[in-house]
Amino acid sequence: MTTVLSAHTYAEAYLYIDLTPCVCRETRFAPAMHAEGEDIRWYGPCPNCGRDRDFLFRFADFADHTTPGYIEYSHQPGPSELIDAAQWLWVCEQYAGTVPATIGELRAVPEQDRQGVRLRLSAAGSALDEVLKFLPRDEDEMPESALWSDWSQQSRAAAPDRFRRPWLEQRQDELRRLIISLPDVPAAEFWGGDAGYQAKIQRLGEVRALWVARHGLAGVDDDRVTPEQRHELQRAERAASDLDVATGFSLNLPAAAIAAYNRLPWAVQRHFTDDPAERDRRLAALTAVRADWLARTGHPSWDPDSIEDEFEIPADRLPPVAETWQMVRAARQAAGMDPDTGEFVAWPA
Repeated sequence: MTTVLSAHTYAEAYLYIDLTPCVCRETRFAPAMHAEGEDIRWYGPCPNCGRDRDFLFRFADFADHTTPGYIEYSHQPGPSELIDAAQWLWVCEQYAGTVPATIGELRAVPEQDRQGVRLRLSAAGSALDEVLKFLPRDEDEMPESALWSDWSQQSRAAAPDRFRRPWLEQRQDELRRLIISLPDVPAAEFWGGDAGYQAKIQRLGEVRALWVARHGLAGVDDDRVTPEQRHELQRAERAASDLDVATGFSLNLPAAAIAAYNRLPWAVQRHFTDDPAERDRRLAALTAVRADWLARTGHPSWDPDSIEDEFEIPADRLPPVAETWQMVRAARQAAGMDPDTGEFVAWPA
């Protein structure tokens, strides 16, 4: 009987297949796909030895939940169950190594090649995001449980700094700058175009300078930085970048607000796995906030459980962005979460 594998997205499932060679070591595989209830089966013969290969996946996330023109491996806060931290880092650097490494070089990319460069850069950035999910929030060192093989352990032994939070977050920032600097990337939707991007960089510099001074540090990469201080900086950077502090989603896009709301039920279910009664109370509370908001405003509704991609909802079906983010914060508070950070604090009185 085929083992059911838990994947977040189709992109993660395909990557897992690519990283899992046949017993003959062949990695090429062009499988057929078949739906079996809530599971998806990929199957077919190995092109080298002819052996039958078979993968059965169950998805924890919406399989088509991606921003058009980008590759995204997961929208879940938890780490992958299929691919370990070292593999994700290897995938990141494989993609990053195929594109220009500086903003100046990116701007010189011919127009006909930009879509491919964008896809590879977004894949690199998304893979690096998956590495960081293995780090406990209050720790800088990658736990042993995040490295599942001798190869992964050897990868960390060969370059230990690359598995620590400071290096990973610095690399993440570098990739994000490259992604939004590529010509024809719709940066105006996020930062207001080139001028908005430059203003964002200036604000980030000011935030980091104040943070460094407040804690008496030599810089953002100071070895004395504690996990709590780095978490504080991440929040401040998101706030300065017009991003939701809890999710990192853009505050300028109504679809991003819808995406943030759609993640609230999952967060409640995950946090209260061992307390079904409390879970159900909080799910009812946040659902009631949304239902009341829709009834009062008359804004178009959406199904939080649908596989529809929030970023593909037609513009005439999107509610106003500021009002939608207000509803998200109210739903968080009703569910006993901090309305800005999304952290569980206390059940509201």
